[in-house]
Amino acid sequence: MEALLEKIESGGLDEIINTYTENWLKAGQENADGVVRVEVSKENYAECRVEGIDESGFLRVVDINSGKELFVHPDDNSFNIAKRLIAIKT
Repeated sequence: MEALLEKIESGGLDEIINTYTENWLKAGQENADGVVRVEVSKENYAECRVEGIDESGFLRVVDINSGKELFVHPDDNSFNIAKRLIAIKT
């Protein structure tokens, strides 16, 4: 952990995010399209491609129709990766 903190302090955050994305997010998804449905408002869904995480650790997705980048915060959302669904908690 200390080595990671030193890397961040020396400007290496992008490298850490890239390593994290390659080793966690995309692991085992060689045959998956990476598309999930994201509830952008109550019962309104967008088809999005998972792109990685942002510098705060939140999931970064891109709407495949509009190209709009979205950041999914776990405080407001329920993740069901098996169903490829990220929904607003009600």
